[in-house]
Amino acid sequence: MTILFLLATIFTMLLGALGALFFKKAGASHSGSFVRLAFNGHFVFGAFLYGLSLIGYVLLLKRLPLTIMYPLTSITYIWVAILSIVLLKERMTGKKALGIGLVIFGIVVVTWGAV
Repeated sequence: MTILFLLATIFTMLLGALGALFFKKAGASHSGSFVRLAFNGHFVFGAFLYGLSLIGYVLLLKRLPLTIMYPLTSITYIWVAILSIVLLKERMTGKKALGIGLVIFGIVVVTWGAV
């Protein structure tokens, strides 16, 4: 695995995390039927970002082993935590920080020698 593919994976997971953030915003501002939610601007943009992330993921799967790629999807959790703190003003707790540290450790272990 090259550094370019690792960076592409990190970016792809960022798109998925941003999609989740927009889904959160859509749900928080939503009241009413699913049809209304489906036409909510945040929901539509979140779905678009999720779609881009999915396309990127599938394209990367053509180049990287699934045994490497699938664990790398955990990068999304790191992005979600960072974006939630920065954009949604959520709190970082010790347990969350420990969890993120363990995810990073796992990514290093899984990709060790593959980069």
